[in-house]
Amino acid sequence: MIQIKPTQNTNLRPDPHTLNSAIKSYLKDSIVTGNTWFIATQDLYNGTKQYQKKGDKWLHVTAIQEPGKPEVQVSGWMSVIHMGSSVGLPVIIRDDQTPAPTPTKKIISAVLYYDDGTTEELLP
Repeated sequence: MIQIKPTQNTNLRPDPHTLNSAIKSYLKDSIVTGNTWFIATQDLYNGTKQYQKKGDKWLHVTAIQEPGKPEVQVSGWMSVIHMGSSVGLPVIIRDDQTPAPTPTKKIISAVLYYDDGTTEELLP
């Protein structure tokens, strides 16, 4: 499950870009639930006007609960990064779909034991 929360009124769109008309605008502080991310792999243009930037991130939305209202089922897309920016866009409040980064390990010292009985300590 993925959930986002708009920081201002935000549009739900039929496709993960702005080269279309909004389905509906939803209120700030709505709880928006979705099931998958779309991350743009390239910049897209309509003629010379850019409407999508590589790395833009859109949530496929399946339900929305506006403040003080019951949850409704929907189908559409809402952006959390658009044209390379997240300013004014919804914030991610839950994301069970994206795995946590794997911790990296760094060797800080080692001791080598040789078959002739000698040892060597390696330090940075």
